[in-house]
Order: sequence, then structure tokens, then C-alpha cells
Amino acid sequence: LAGSSDLLRALSADGPVSVVGFSLGGLFARLLALRHTEAVRQAITVGSPVHEPAKNFWMPLDGVIDLWPGPDLRALTAEVSQPLPVPCTAMFTRSDGVVNWESCVDEAADMVEIDGPHALIQTNPRVFEVAARVLARAAG
Repeated sequence: LAGSSDLLRALSADGPVSVVGFSLGGLFARLLALRHTEAVRQAITVGSPVHEPAKNFWMPLDGVIDLWPGPDLRALTAEVSQPLPVPCTAMFTRSDGVVNWESCVDEAADMVEIDGPHALIQTNPRVFEVAARVLARAAG
């Protein structure tokens, strides 16, 4: 999350922000919430494998995770699965096809089941309906 401090400083000029992420973006949203609690109001994740992400994609990445030359990905995956210190809404779909839907379940989150494949969740009208409701509730 290099540069996240600059991003959060720019985004939170008026106070804490809500972070929304699809798939891997949801894991980044969780990391921002964990590492910058003071700047994040809430997190919304959609089709994001919170638990053991390297094992829960259609093509498991667990066998090659240690080959990554950058930061310790095992440590990051352990960090991202920690309970969030801010409210979270997590959306998942049983018909995902890419991510094991059970890995998206966060017991501490407001869980919302949606329908449709992983490749189309970013255009799913239900996702936008839920996100709009959650964001409006936080703003109000």
C-alpha cells in the first residue's frame, strides 16, 4: 500500500472516507481500514476472499505465493483477515465462479448475498443498490 498515506490525506480532507473494493480491491479496502482507522469510516467489499485469499481463487495461488519478489504476501493475507475496527458490509455471490464465496464471509460484517458471476459483479445493479444504501446511511 505504498502511497496510501498520500491517498488518504487527499481523500480525508473533510474527515473519514468510505472505501469500496471489488475482489482484490476489497482486500486493499480492508488493509486501508486496518492500517488507517482514523481516516476510514467504513469498508464495503464485493466478492473479496477475506479468508486465505491465495487458496480461494479459481486458480489457487498458494503454491506460488512465496515466489513473489515484493512484500511478504503470507503476512498480508493474515493481516487482511483480521477483524476490522470500522463497520464493514461484505457482498458475496454463491455463483461467483472465480472466488470461493465462503471465503468472502466475514462474521463481523453486515453480509449481503448477491447473484451473478465474479466477472460481472462490478456492473451488477444489486451491488450498486446495496452500496448506495450503505453509503447514504453512513453519510446521514
